[in-house]
Amino acid sequence: MRLRRAALGGYLATVAGLMLWPGIVLPETAIRRPDLIAHAGVFGLLTLLVIGARPAGEPTLGARNIAAGGVIALVLATGLEWMQGLPGINRTRGVDDAIANGVGVFGVCASLLFIGAIDDQKREGRSS
Repeated sequence: MRLRRAALGGYLATVAGLMLWPGIVLPETAIRRPDLIAHAGVFGLLTLLVIGARPAGEPTLGARNIAAGGVIALVLATGLEWMQGLPGINRTRGVDDAIANGVGVFGVCASLLFIGAIDDQKREGRSS
């Protein structure tokens, strides 16, 4: 559990540093807004790490643990996006970025709920 929480803390510090560092610009690519894909992936991984740290104290794939982790990750994602517009940071905060953050959070939560449901069905099948 300590390793999971240490990984979460290190990753969160890295994400916050990158999101709040003034003047970071992504290189141009063939994709019109590659930052939206990056936002979804970054906050999807953050959600996975938060859920892995078992914030509800329940099994990792338990619905309450996934819900608690999703809420925590969504608050962190929204807070970091909002903080980008603070004076001195002067980064762009955008609704589209916040939506991409949410897509990453909800995508991981939905995937883990699905995996948890399959795991529950397998356990019920073995105990019958």
